[in-house]
Amino acid sequence: MILTQYNLKGGTIISVLTALIFLSLLLLSVQHWVNRQQHQTAMLWQETQALQVAENQWNLRVIGENCEKNVQQNGIIFNIQCSGNQVIVYYPLGKIVL
Repeated sequence: MILTQYNLKGGTIISVLTALIFLSLLLLSVQHWVNRQQHQTAMLWQETQALQVAENQWNLRVIGENCEKNVQQNGIIFNIQCSGNQVIVYYPLGKIVL
């Protein structure tokens, strides 16, 4: 059996550490970008659902029915306020006014 002995020098260790730091920074940047994308997707999705709830409440008012106070849709609770010619829907990440 032949054993090979490697002589590692300080420069090699510094190169490996530099590569690890670079890789860590790259992974952290990608993770931050993914988190931002997920947050923006959640905001857009909730806003779309809130708009649908607001339109439904507006249509109820048009046909002479009363607005609902709360609607739960896909695990999200939407609080609704109807006054005058306005329908306001509050959701966890914002509000919609019609």
